[in-house]
Amino acid sequence: MKPGLSLNISQKVAMTPQLAESIRFLQLSAAELADELKSALDSNVMLEEVGAEDTADDSAVESVQADWSDSASQRAESWGTASRQNSTGGSDFSFEDRLVNDEPGVHLRIVEQIPMHFPSESDQRIALAIVEATDDSGYLACTVADLVASLSRVQMVRPAEVEDVLHVVQRLDPIGFGARNLAECLRVQLEELAESRAHVNDPQERMEIDLALEIVNFHLDALGRMDLPAIAAAVGRREDEVATAVRLIRSLSPKPAADEKTAVAIVPDVTVEQHQGEWSVRLNNSTVPSLRVNAEYERIVSNDAGAKALRDQLQDARWLIRSVEMRNDTLLRASRFIFEQQQAFLARGETALKPLTLKFVADAIGVHESTISRITTSKFVQTPHGVFPLKAFFPSQLVVAEGVAASGSAVKATIQKLIAHEMPEQPLRDVDLAAILARRGVRIARRTIAKYREALNIPSSKDRLERYRLDALIQRRVAKAR
Repeated sequence: MKPGLSLNISQKVAMTPQLAESIRFLQLSAAELADELKSALDSNVMLEEVGAEDTADDSAVESVQADWSDSASQRAESWGTASRQNSTGGSDFSFEDRLVNDEPGVHLRIVEQIPMHFPSESDQRIALAIVEATDDSGYLACTVADLVASLSRVQMVRPAEVEDVLHVVQRLDPIGFGARNLAECLRVQLEELAESRAHVNDPQERMEIDLALEIVNFHLDALGRMDLPAIAAAVGRREDEVATAVRLIRSLSPKPAADEKTAVAIVPDVTVEQHQGEWSVRLNNSTVPSLRVNAEYERIVSNDAGAKALRDQLQDARWLIRSVEMRNDTLLRASRFIFEQQQAFLARGETALKPLTLKFVADAIGVHESTISRITTSKFVQTPHGVFPLKAFFPSQLVVAEGVAASGSAVKATIQKLIAHEMPEQPLRDVDLAAILARRGVRIARRTIAKYREALNIPSSKDRLERYRLDALIQRRVAKAR
């Protein structure tokens, strides 16, 4: 083969920064999009919020036009500087800065309580280090020695000082935050309960708390297995007394921080409602500001050849608005098609979900499969049956029995419903669930049933039987006490 030169003409898409930004916008949820737009509104002079009142009169506009070219670059560079600056001044210890920079949640709530319980700056630093070292569930993710080593870069502390501060932090609200393990978390809550009830002269209540503490301290493994006879034999108490103490333990919070995170409200990106017998799908833009290019500023910039920095901001503003429009249009078209396919879900709930793939939706609305993957990421939809992630409406096809396709999500929902209505004295085993589904035309292996049950956080039939017996014991004891 002889070497030579050839000329070929081809087309390809270049990934420009604007295109990358448009793709990123597809993945934003309603709350994230609102934050992005508010930030853009602060940093880009060419943007304004639709519906906002124009507070400037005509003379002000003329004044802007008169001196615009002289300071165009300075305006572009300084616009929104105050909103973007961080409080970085000096090394002074400031709780005000910390409260501003921390995101809302249990960790911030603990930080807010620190100044009230620790008057010295040294103890406050230790308490902050403890908060920063806790995970999302509220557990301390390192040892006291690790905290001492970390704090030594700022101040010298002894392990005993860290232990003392940790003792107080664990008793802030929520109680048990900063515990090193489950036993310590439950023990702190029981100790605080005993202290709060110390003024109540009730020997029976005191006995229940003491027994609960003994179980948590020495028999946590048996408690995890719900082996009440073994616990009763080990502590020398009757089984009904152990059952009452176990009920008290079960009322405690095993994850002080995680429990409150689940209570955070989810803002749906899409709502599905029924009007006069017909379903309608619409975007929820109630929390998202609507932006547009300021027409007067746009006219001024177009007539000023020297305002390069502002023309860049104008181009960025147009790209932003176009990206938001593309995101909203794609989300609405995809959502409408999804619920055209999932109308049985709207009528009957999760058990009626049918298999659906990203490619099927992408081909139907004329976009790439990756676009559907991005537009359904981090999105939630409000339906008559509750709020669901948009990804939940893409269940995989599990089996085809008697000509009917079944999805994994529908099978999970059916398993959950069957167990919710089982007989307490005879809980359904995995093999029983498989037999019931087979009679309904869905043939599925017992081990798959077990996998789905575990994914739903449903205990085995043996563990459920023990819990039913425990509840029955407690009910009989309460009835007898009355």
